[in-house]
Amino acid sequence: MKPFIITIDTEGDNQWDISQSSTTKNSRFVPRFQEKCEQYNLKPVYLVDYSMSHDPFLVEFLNDCLRRGTCEVGMHLHAWDTPPNIKIDTINDRPYLVEYSNEIIHEKLSILHNTLVSAFNGSITSHRAGRWIINNYYLQELEKLGYSVDCSITHGIGWNGDVKKYAGNVDYSARKKIVPYHINNLSILEVPPSIHRMRTNGIETTKGLKNCLRSMKASVFGKNSWIRPSLCTTAEVIKMIDYSAKNDDYLEFMMHSSEFMPGGSPYYRTEKDIDELYVELDKIFSHAIDQQCCGFTLKEYCNFLRTGVRDD
Repeated sequence: MKPFIITIDTEGDNQWDISQSSTTKNSRFVPRFQEKCEQYNLKPVYLVDYSMSHDPFLVEFLNDCLRRGTCEVGMHLHAWDTPPNIKIDTINDRPYLVEYSNEIIHEKLSILHNTLVSAFNGSITSHRAGRWIINNYYLQELEKLGYSVDCSITHGIGWNGDVKKYAGNVDYSARKKIVPYHINNLSILEVPPSIHRMRTNGIETTKGLKNCLRSMKASVFGKNSWIRPSLCTTAEVIKMIDYSAKNDDYLEFMMHSSEFMPGGSPYYRTEKDIDELYVELDKIFSHAIDQQCCGFTLKEYCNFLRTGVRDD
């Protein structure tokens, strides 16, 4: 048995397009995904941001799932829409939380944490940073708030450019093996997403010269593959499942709630795209079950590993 952890960044519509106003219509599309997970006895972890924590439909729906024990709710913080709304000197269109002063980081985390606890009537202990960017002070503040598990650190990937220059050291490329571990003697457990450098199958699923060249390169040198349908083909995801089931302690799937809505992301623009996504999810989830994977939430996995976890 290998734990199969589904993490969903539960956030506003099409956060990739900063010109759009913040809306949360994608909450109406979460039940279809939840139903699909329950079909395979899988339990999604909905990592909820500030905007979605105020969506009445989502709050009511997830509270029902929590009562039935079919999901977990955790935190996903976007600094630009979580109060207090403080302007800072940044070249980023949307600043990262770690760009703020420690005082403001503390306030934003506390406000979102208290909002989630109030909305979902219970303890919130799992977290993922907005756009993957986290540092030691951020983790220390999460620990003080009672968080036991984080899933922000993308092993094998270095976030360079403006992120690295203006948001601190966020180069995770030296970390390779996917294992749970404690960071810098903190009690909070890091459970990184499943990412491995894998060779792909060439150009059969790509269009355009640039994409073909990129795919040919990946077929020779490999690319960072996730258990993430929007970034990898179903064949690549299944290959990742096979590899992770043999080599890792767990498997961690990742999507955004907005990807369940037509036009909610750059990846699935039409109803047909969404219907095709669910066909692919059937293949992915059924294959995971065939590989003796079992649904875990982050909280359940953390409790499962409460003793004997290696330190960083």
